[in-house]
Amino acid sequence: ESDVGVPPILIEELERVAPREVLVAEDHAEEIASLLADRLPNCVVTAVEAENFSIEAIPVEPEGLSALLPDQGRRPAAALLRYLGQNQPSALAHAPRIRRYELIDTVVIDAATRNHLELFENSVDRGRHGTLIGLLDRTCSPLGARRLTRWIAYPLRAPAAILGRQAGVAWLAEHDRLRSHLREAISGVRDLERLLAKAARPTAVPRDLGALRGALQALPDVVAALNGGEGALFAVESGGSSKPPAEVIAPEPLPELAQLLQAALVDDPPVIARGSRGANESGYVRSGFRADLDGIHESAQKGREW
Repeated sequence: ESDVGVPPILIEELERVAPREVLVAEDHAEEIASLLADRLPNCVVTAVEAENFSIEAIPVEPEGLSALLPDQGRRPAAALLRYLGQNQPSALAHAPRIRRYELIDTVVIDAATRNHLELFENSVDRGRHGTLIGLLDRTCSPLGARRLTRWIAYPLRAPAAILGRQAGVAWLAEHDRLRSHLREAISGVRDLERLLAKAARPTAVPRDLGALRGALQALPDVVAALNGGEGALFAVESGGSSKPPAEVIAPEPLPELAQLLQAALVDDPPVIARGSRGANESGYVRSGFRADLDGIHESAQKGREW
């Protein structure tokens, strides 16, 4: 361990995760910042009061918090939630699910080995060319790219989990037409994970909501492609199982939300919310969605004409 009691395995895991910011108790902030300076040069070490790590009076209890151990899990989560509440209070209303993971479930690849194997960066210009991720990445969405990156960074150890993943990959490899149409459907989903996170914030702009609408409207095609049922984008090839294995999970569409966004937003929402100032700015809410808003627009238009 280091002088401030940080286990080496934790430092190695931080190198793999490469966080942008780390919260530490103010009593040890200077020592930990010095310790991480060379290993994580792009990471900001933020000092917070030691009381923030108390599990008493946590501002919110997101899903997964109760399953954490008091010292190893809940205390860091408490500090993170308090810090989030101080800097982005609105984010607490949609606090992300907390999930615990253990390195015992995966093969631990330290930073030196990762660099030597050129998993994500080559040794010439630190780019992707010639790396394992560069050779394997044929994903068509940011969600898939992040999942593949995690699979490479954390290889499985349990034989059952490895066989299950192989079964999912083999099923997709055996169905060429399915895979082709599935890729076409997934490309419309875009980065749904981050779009949902942005839309949940008060700072979301109309363009974000429009992108979320498009992603949600693409989900039924993904489900239909995977299930191969009525309305699917393809016909399942003869031979082999037409149903995906348990490891290939279809997303759950949200038709009500997609319909609401379609009815509420104009076809091409602007980057910023506007319409209350200046001529020829009609805003981003579709005409006919709100009668009272239509009345305001009509009065404003008549006022400018007058």
